[in-house]
Formats: sequence, structure tokens, C-alpha cells
Amino acid sequence: MGFSIAWIAVQTENHDSIFELLDVSPTTEEDEYFESKLSGSALKNGWFLLVGKGFENRLVQRNVLSELSQYGPTVACSIEEHVMYSSAEYWCSGSKKWSAAHDAQQGMYSLKTSGALPNLFESLKIRVSRDQDAEGGEKADVNLTAKRKSRVARPRAG
Repeated sequence: MGFSIAWIAVQTENHDSIFELLDVSPTTEEDEYFESKLSGSALKNGWFLLVGKGFENRLVQRNVLSELSQYGPTVACSIEEHVMYSSAEYWCSGSKKWSAAHDAQQGMYSLKTSGALPNLFESLKIRVSRDQDAEGGEKADVNLTAKRKSRVARPRAG
């Protein structure tokens, strides 16, 4: 069993607008293992993180990301460990600036990118390719997971 999640991080202090846009209310209930449909937390560095169940969660829909990125720079990631798929996007001022996606079903080295990727991307790609080679290249079966504590966000009563 693996994760199937989507997460976003928005650099903003305007948390109420995020809650309103997503139609959720904050709680103080902890969600240690991402069992809730939507969990989140304000981070100490000025970013707000939200994690949702399912790699195609509404958090990573184009229209949601466009609106969220009006409040500040926005990073969105989707992870489907069952098929070893992951993607990342960066949005700012309503527009997607770059994206990268890996789909192991297309090959262990499959990587589709667009836009002006961060300067660090190429060196990371080289390092990860070397790691992939060391794990058996196309025949590797690698699946890493991580757990973090977060807070539950509940749908608003209407």
C-alpha cells in the first residue's frame, strides 16, 4: 500500500482566503497519517501547506491553482505511489510557470517538463538518474514514503 495524495503550498499569510476558496474551515484536530480528505498547516516560513487524498485531488486542478497563486507563489505536487507517478508545478500570479512529471508506467526514466525550471533542477535530475542506475535502472522497483503531522480541515456546514 502506498500514498495517493496531492499537496499544495501557498506563500501567503492570507489563510482565510485559502479556506474560503476551498470551502473549508480550519480545526485543531491532528491528522498524523493523512486519513482526512484534506489536512493542512501554516508553516513557520510563511507558507501554508494543504494535503488532500488522491493524486487527482481538487487541490491540483488548474482553476484552483490559478486562483490560489493570486495570493502568492504556489507549488503543487501529486503522488500516486501504486504506479510510481509524481508531478510538481509552480504557479505565480494566476499562471503556471513550470512543471515536471514522472510516470514509471512510461519507463523508469520518464520525465516530462515544461517552462523555466529552477536552476537546481538539472543537477537534481543527474543525481536521481545516477541513483536510478544504482538501483537497477529500468528494472528497479523503488517506492519511498514519508509521514508528517498535519491538521484536519473540515467542509463548512452550509
